[in-house]
Amino acid sequence: QTCALPILSGFGLASFTVRFLWGPLADRHHIRTVLIAISLVCTLVTLSIFALPGQFSVAYGAVLGFGIGGYVGLYQAVWAAYYGRRYLGSIAGVTQPFVTFVMASGSVVLAAIRDATGSYDAGIVLFAAAWLSCGLLLFAAKPRLIAHPS
Repeated sequence: QTCALPILSGFGLASFTVRFLWGPLADRHHIRTVLIAISLVCTLVTLSIFALPGQFSVAYGAVLGFGIGGYVGLYQAVWAAYYGRRYLGSIAGVTQPFVTFVMASGSVVLAAIRDATGSYDAGIVLFAAAWLSCGLLLFAAKPRLIAHPS
């Protein structure tokens, strides 16, 4: 049985501090490439919980925070890279309610899976599959050349 406190502590600290790393990477590389890397990190880290013993819970939380903190800080920048900054507010206005709903429903979905199966395993695999799908969709979305970025 692993206590959630060390996991959440490691997650919170890493999620906050890692933004100072992912931001400069996004300045040097296309945002698509950075978000694909973040998606792959989160896929692997999410699945790693099955292999890590309890004493590594802080490390698990920190590495997951490393990925998610970068994603939360950068995911809206992809819209500007594909459609320019001119319509960024409109795009965010349409997509943000959906993103917020999906993010907020994650814990409810995980709890429902736990209640239905008696285990978190299927939910964790589902979350890893969602991260992998995100990375694959970003990979499939080839960047457009924008004549006027603003």
